[in-house]
Amino acid sequence: GVAAVPRTKPMTTGVIFVHGIGSQKQGETLLQWSAPIIEVITDWKRWFVRRPELVRDPVEAARIDFSDDRPTIDLSIPAATVGKREFPEARWILTESWWAAKVEPPALSTMTSWLGPQGGAGQIVTAILGNRAGTHVVFRAAVAPFVSVLAGLVLSIYTLVRGVTALIPIKAVSDAAILRAFDEFLTGWFGDVRILVYDPAQSANIRAGLAGAIRKLHEVDHVDRVVVVAHSGGAMVSYLTLTDPVYADLKVDKLITFGEAWNLATTLTPPARGLGDRLRMDITNRTHPMLWRDYWASHDPAPAGVARTSEIPGGGANPGRVRSRLVWNRRSLLDDHGTYFENDEEFTLSVLREIDCPESWGETAEGERPRSRFYPTPPGNDVESSPPVDQRERRHRERVAILALWRQLAIALPVAVITAVLASPTRLTEIGRFAVAPLKAIPILNDIGTVVIDWLRSLQAPPVQVFQVWLPDAVNWLGLGTLQAIVLISILQLTFAPVTAYEAWSTDDWRRRLFIAAEVAIGFALVVATLPLILTPDHGRLLGTQWGWWPGVVLTIATIAFAWVGSTVPKAWPSTTRLFAGGAVVVFTAAMASAVLAIFERPDLEVGELGYAVIWICFIVLYKLGVGRWTQWDRIERRMAYRESPNVTVRRRSVWLSMIGFTTVAAALSLWFLDPDVALVGLSIERWVVAAGVALIGAAIVLGSVDWKGAENVISSPGAVESARGKV
Repeated sequence: GVAAVPRTKPMTTGVIFVHGIGSQKQGETLLQWSAPIIEVITDWKRWFVRRPELVRDPVEAARIDFSDDRPTIDLSIPAATVGKREFPEARWILTESWWAAKVEPPALSTMTSWLGPQGGAGQIVTAILGNRAGTHVVFRAAVAPFVSVLAGLVLSIYTLVRGVTALIPIKAVSDAAILRAFDEFLTGWFGDVRILVYDPAQSANIRAGLAGAIRKLHEVDHVDRVVVVAHSGGAMVSYLTLTDPVYADLKVDKLITFGEAWNLATTLTPPARGLGDRLRMDITNRTHPMLWRDYWASHDPAPAGVARTSEIPGGGANPGRVRSRLVWNRRSLLDDHGTYFENDEEFTLSVLREIDCPESWGETAEGERPRSRFYPTPPGNDVESSPPVDQRERRHRERVAILALWRQLAIALPVAVITAVLASPTRLTEIGRFAVAPLKAIPILNDIGTVVIDWLRSLQAPPVQVFQVWLPDAVNWLGLGTLQAIVLISILQLTFAPVTAYEAWSTDDWRRRLFIAAEVAIGFALVVATLPLILTPDHGRLLGTQWGWWPGVVLTIATIAFAWVGSTVPKAWPSTTRLFAGGAVVVFTAAMASAVLAIFERPDLEVGELGYAVIWICFIVLYKLGVGRWTQWDRIERRMAYRESPNVTVRRRSVWLSMIGFTTVAAALSLWFLDPDVALVGLSIERWVVAAGVALIGAAIVLGSVDWKGAENVISSPGAVESARGKV
């Protein structure tokens, strides 16, 4: 007989996940990050591997007992023919380098001193806001220093609060849950950053953990290639490990970072301080050749832009071995850092390609055969003002653009409405009374509210009255100015920090022009709402002009100037940092105290502040409803992206109807808050507008059920793997 041909052993790639700063549990990162990867591979097999004997589930084995420091998941990647190229069978071994338990956090006093008086928080915020691409120069020069100083101020105040609570003998007070949670945030979250760059012994211990995980992949699993995938602070751990001369023999073929904190670490650590010299060693100059693929989201505060390899002395890293790619997650400072694995088209699919090609880049240049078996695509477009070439990525950015504009509108509208309503001496109070009327009908709530308000009004008794007798005009002016300045600074931020959602479309696309017009209209509406307010005569409620100036304008300018001086002078004279922080605490405390006095000095102004809260709550609820509708649409189009061809037909009629419907309801809310008495055919006009908006949303839901019927039915029955998706 003919001897059987032995089966060729598939190439094995070891993949190590390195989590970021925080208190992750053992095995948590491996499960969360592997879930979206497994999900995409599962659907990829349906389109590209049409062999009925193969199960769709790619997981061969998993060894995760949540106590072993080396959990693993084995994936079988079948052979496939993609773009007339044959790809052989492959095997991936996924594991993690868990370092959260290898950290002994610094003392609370150390952290509050570093982040507060020593200016660490100011450096972080300045780096985050100042390095954002596309941010208006006015925002960088004015608002960024203000936020920077405010962050340092909060830490200084917290230090004082903690000092007072430490003197209180009652344990329930000194160990209050909210204080302990903030303690853990400072020492556990920011503490990890400080340890990595300023504690040589602990940093070396963390590096040893990652180096050991890499060695075990080679010595125990006998892998052919190793890829390290790191997020946030994990990128700092990986960078420091792979540039450490002690581990020069480590064989790593590719480093994949996303939301990296390396940029931030170099900002916080000059070359002559801490581990600043290690952070700036050339990671591409290793004994074993290695590629570094970096992903950064447009509004992610950690990287705050492209990986700044220019920090590396001697001309920087080898540009042929580093690629730093821009992606759109949510275009939000709050959400971008934690939503990478919810960005399938630009991130998850790209990471799969990079793991599949450990010794080269995963993209396929135009005219070449596919380099990777996973959804071949041309190189990404790193010019933020232009849409990507790949249709999957383009559709994703268009969805994010709609979400970003809706978020901006949901914030700008209540700010504009509140600004316009303040010009009326009674309207804000009327809104507050309208909201509190149902509560007054409940006797116990009415009694509690009366007691609380009476107690707050009693604050006018000595020693408060003594304070007001000494400086009555100054207290009144500062209190009113503080309330007004909060509104003005919000307007300034919204006007000079647009979301530029229109960049999802090309310059000749009508949707780009539509979104530009919408963003211009938002800024114009804010200005229009502000001018009448400033010009309105003093009506004795919130427009006191004791010294002939509208106090909010004066205080806003003074605050920005104060913040700018406080963020620039200490750079030249570091000894002034603590002095400025102390002065800021005094000014901030006086402003807040004066604002409270101003509210409860005027009749019914506390009810007006309730009206202020009602406006915000209504728009927040409407925003959440819109985001819920957007999430369903996003899930459906993400599933469509897993198909073989990127050029699938998508129908978005329901999306546009939903946009118009939710915007119409928002307009109706605005009309009612401004003037509830405008009528049309016997009914108040806002009711007609609400009815129209609700009808449009209902029509969008019906139309969507028809248009998306052929897509995956992920609304009623999401995939089992999708339900386990990670948080980053």
